[in-house]
Amino acid sequence: MLRSSKHILKYQTDYKNEQLVKLFEIYESELKFYIDLIISGKLPLKSVMSSKLIPNNLISHSNWKQNIYKMASQIIRLSIKK
Repeated sequence: MLRSSKHILKYQTDYKNEQLVKLFEIYESELKFYIDLIISGKLPLKSVMSSKLIPNNLISHSNWKQNIYKMASQIIRLSIKK
């Protein structure tokens, strides 16, 4: 099942734009943090990992941590295959 949502950014305020940019910056730094931990061997390379085993850096919400870890592990796996 594919789920999608459409958002209109036409009425978005400057405050909301700033918050969205901050979210992307935090997501990027958290992704780099997990990639560094996986490369250094402090986190195992798995496809899915429990949020209790993933360390907190900037994001403490379990679903976000799992999604970011999953993306980090996919990035590393793709770079290993090449």
